[in-house]
Amino acid sequence: MKDINRIRAAYLAGTSYCGSTLLAFLLNSHPQIVSVGEASLNRRSQKKKTSNYLCSCGILLNSCEFWKEIFNMVSSVGFKFDMHNWTNDYKYKNDVLHRFLSTYPANKMMRVFQIIAFHIMPFHKSRVKYTNAVNIAFMQAAIKLAHAAVFFDTSKALMRLSYLVEIPEIDLKVVRVIRDVRAFANSYKSRGVPVECAAKHWRNYQLSADYLLHTVPSNRVLVMRYEDFCHAPIVWLKNLHTFLGVQPCDPPEMINPDEHHIIGNHMRLQKITAITANQSWQKKLTPTEITRILQIAGDINERFGYPPRIGEEVSHTYSVTSVLEERCL
Repeated sequence: MKDINRIRAAYLAGTSYCGSTLLAFLLNSHPQIVSVGEASLNRRSQKKKTSNYLCSCGILLNSCEFWKEIFNMVSSVGFKFDMHNWTNDYKYKNDVLHRFLSTYPANKMMRVFQIIAFHIMPFHKSRVKYTNAVNIAFMQAAIKLAHAAVFFDTSKALMRLSYLVEIPEIDLKVVRVIRDVRAFANSYKSRGVPVECAAKHWRNYQLSADYLLHTVPSNRVLVMRYEDFCHAPIVWLKNLHTFLGVQPCDPPEMINPDEHHIIGNHMRLQKITAITANQSWQKKLTPTEITRILQIAGDINERFGYPPRIGEEVSHTYSVTSVLEERCL
């Protein structure tokens, strides 16, 4: 398929708390890029069939003119797609099916199981094919409605990326965003999750991302650390613009959520006046917690240039090739 007929899109791969909502706002501010943040509501909201979900513009999603038009445009080509039917989402609502078929695993045997399941379970293969088609229509609708050239998806989930990268109609690039595992664990700690569990989750995500991104040409992947972006946002934003194939331009001085139509993190409803790296983990984590986190994920954290001790200079050279590559392949 000729590139001129393909949908130009980019996907943000990263854990939670990596600045994805901020990037959605900033990239959506570019006249040639459209982003709605995450491509669908999370599983919890979908299962609740909530009707009081607010778009970043401050209007209920099912009353927002932008989203009403998106729903209508996708539905008009034959797909069921609305506030309560996010058929562009690959995740299963059933907990058992979700556990085995909706998440991209770090474990090699689980990946083999998923490949086999795709070929021997007709309902699953059919659902993926349908979801692929809905995503094509969804991206086309967003690009057309926004008069843009590139669709930027900040859903982050690796299973979604594994499907999108295989759709021939989509010309996909990947922006991989890394954040220091200690900052990530601190954010999870604030939600009541033990730092050890957070560190294991972070580690598994990075190993899974390593494996998946080995299948994507290196010139179609941009790796960026959250902290680097926060320290030099204009430089990195223009790097992103160039990577996505649009004319680089300065970001807005202030981000007003009501000028966008972002869904996802609650940050979508907050006005942004400054970009700063949140380093509160250095004060909120105990020395014992930091030690436990680094025992679990310190090797990979250092691979991305993060020093093991507070106060040391962050390395500006880092490798995106897994030091545990043999375990991924």
